[in-house]
Amino acid sequence: MNVIVACETIRGELEKAIDDMGCPYRVMWLESSYHEFPNKLHDALQETLDRISDAEHVLLCFGFCGNAFLGLVPHGFKLVFPKADDCITLLLGSSERRRDLEPHSYFFTPGWLGNKKSILTEYEGSVEEFGEESADYIYEIMLDGYRRALIVDTHTGDIDAVKELTRPFSEKFNLCQEVVEGDMRLFRQLVSGEWDENFIVIQPEEAVSLAHLYGEE
Repeated sequence: MNVIVACETIRGELEKAIDDMGCPYRVMWLESSYHEFPNKLHDALQETLDRISDAEHVLLCFGFCGNAFLGLVPHGFKLVFPKADDCITLLLGSSERRRDLEPHSYFFTPGWLGNKKSILTEYEGSVEEFGEESADYIYEIMLDGYRRALIVDTHTGDIDAVKELTRPFSEKFNLCQEVVEGDMRLFRQLVSGEWDENFIVIQPEEAVSLAHLYGEE
């Protein structure tokens, strides 16, 4: 029996992959807000793993998220997760594609915009706290060097709604809005057990190390 531990940000994509591959595994969801605090995410992941006692494999549907996986120890089961620095890499299907698209690009996804702490809600909060002129100045500095607003379409959300929601922000900060096709391969491989060189398998009682994550000695 396999169990999945996953981030709410990519719920739509994971549920689609589970449905497509016919793998009705139990899913334990963690709040997307943990992304902002890798130490808290690490602790929440370990606490979740420690509650699992009836699995052969536990599949982590996350990116590395600021090294939050470092030091995790599975007890009584193998831990499996994709080689992906964050959820954008998962949604694009590979690190190589992420690197090709990344220069000067800020990414949006339907799942991330549903997060209470998306860049849009953070900007609105800054306007309320500091006023629009000061907030614009802050975000112009933050977005310096970005030229594109790339919306990742995995066909699990309303992309037209995302375009409308992000258009004012993109126009204000001179970001050219584009839609790019997502790639669900890592989701499908994770849930189906097709774990190739793009996945890491941790043995029971073994701690996740930098060597596992990045090949460092």
